[in-house]
Amino acid sequence: MKIEFASSDENAAKYFPPMPSSEMIPRWYKDLSLYVGEKRMNAKELHNNGRPAQPYTVKACVPVQDYMKHGYIIRSHGDILITPDEINGVHGWWTASKNVTCEPHAYRQCPVHINDKKNIYIKICTPWMTRTPPGYSCYFYQPEFFMEERIRFFPAVVDTDSFHHRLNFPAVLLTDKTFTIKAGDPLVAVFPFKREKWAHEVKYEEMKENPVRMFLEHGYRRFFRKKKEFK
Repeated sequence: MKIEFASSDENAAKYFPPMPSSEMIPRWYKDLSLYVGEKRMNAKELHNNGRPAQPYTVKACVPVQDYMKHGYIIRSHGDILITPDEINGVHGWWTASKNVTCEPHAYRQCPVHINDKKNIYIKICTPWMTRTPPGYSCYFYQPEFFMEERIRFFPAVVDTDSFHHRLNFPAVLLTDKTFTIKAGDPLVAVFPFKREKWAHEVKYEEMKENPVRMFLEHGYRRFFRKKKEFK
């Protein structure tokens, strides 16, 4: 399978193209040790009846690793200076980069509160069009582990096998303070998936701990994890 990102903005395509998520792992995660504490215990201390005596950090969690490496990330193609400002119920802001466009959305378009306040909505317009093969759509969402606290993009699904137009991403501002999204910063993650019909079933089932997972270190990684590849 192949996903295409096309842009008429030559500078965006040259300097700030979408990238595989595996190439944009957050720095804090890269610097994190696998184990809690300054150094790893020796082999005798490390395990107690098959269980680790020294706790692992989130870096050892394979499902988290897979999440971080899944899909692609669309980045900002210019510096965006965002200044919240409410005027007649519509929120405005301005950008520091001429090649980045933002559009306002009024609170009444999505009248919900966060932290007991009316929301300030913006839409960041990108120069990117996304194409996927027939039968495939894309899920666009906030890449969680960058721990962004100033802005949150709304998740959405787009049928990118038929909708071949520039994508814009609406978001809610989580701060009243002015801030800058720098060129190259992650905006949204993109996960392509095949559209299929599903039905669900609910049943009672007695759960038993898998012995491989209980008594072997990194049992999930060694015996259950399936290889994924995004280039």
